[in-house]
Amino acid sequence: MRISEMNWMMVEEYLKRDDRCLLPLGSTEQHAFLSLSVDSILAERLATEVAELANVPVFPVQPYGITPYFRAFPGTITLRVQTFLSIVREILDALAEQGFKRVLIVNGHGGNTPAQNLVGEWIADHPGVKVKFHNWWNAPNTWAQVEAIDPVASHASWMENFPWTRLEKVTVPSEQKSEVDMNHLRQLDPKELRTYLKWFVLMMSIVMIGTGSAQAEPGPFENFFHRLRRALGEPQHKSTRRSSHKQTGETTNPSTEASPTPAATGDAGAPPTERNTRTATRAASKKGDDLRYGTPVPGKTGFVTSPFSPQSGYIDVRGFAPGTPVKDPYTGKIFLTP
Repeated sequence: MRISEMNWMMVEEYLKRDDRCLLPLGSTEQHAFLSLSVDSILAERLATEVAELANVPVFPVQPYGITPYFRAFPGTITLRVQTFLSIVREILDALAEQGFKRVLIVNGHGGNTPAQNLVGEWIADHPGVKVKFHNWWNAPNTWAQVEAIDPVASHASWMENFPWTRLEKVTVPSEQKSEVDMNHLRQLDPKELRTYLKWFVLMMSIVMIGTGSAQAEPGPFENFFHRLRRALGEPQHKSTRRSSHKQTGETTNPSTEASPTPAATGDAGAPPTERNTRTATRAASKKGDDLRYGTPVPGKTGFVTSPFSPQSGYIDVRGFAPGTPVKDPYTGKIFLTP
């Protein structure tokens, strides 16, 4: 049930018998030929369909996230990291005050992952409240479906291409595009990034025409989203092997690793130096594992802080594409690059 279809008296009555709710997080950013609201649409739809199975209320999606790299594309709206974290914090404060004690955050945008670290800090200050931060694409069963459809799936690719994210009278290219050079993209400002992507798409189109490349098949998308809903809404039989919230991405109270995030405290403002910077190394971890993300350092492209020990120093991840499992040089634990 949607909060938008309830009044305050209905919510008050609900809280007498249950304390669960869902909060979708989205983004408004370019997705090529797809809707600018892809991340919001997917997060809210998945949250709503899962909630229907348990008769749990879903709050309206937070439609704006962290996406500074796409600012040069009209319609893209980005929030500063500290602003976004403040919004999430205050929403959680309000939910807890009203009596919601179990909150599932369904995140639809990779750039929003700094909030995952915030959750650990927040629940340490709110005994009795449990919050799970779930990136819908990172669950192992979900990622297995993604790879079955498109092994190089990424932003605005087949994994986000549904009837409800496509636009009427807009033809979506049917051929599969090659992956871009992520190391190069990390060095570009928003305008340079847009220019590069336009050039890259043009060159790939010329190559496709010249070589007569066959069109890529989108794969079994008809039932994909329903599988996501079932995977999130039903118990996972193999979840017993995942005994640690560090592996699953779930944050529970108490948290022994919770500490203020750099974005919230302002400690990330100093420039990286040899003294406070170490380089991450690729980790032998399955890509679909639901791991934590490193926290981007504001204004320092290609640098993050550890989700396990954010005050230790900077970590250089410029050699890795987003979503790559890497080893934390300070703790030895594995996280994903944002």
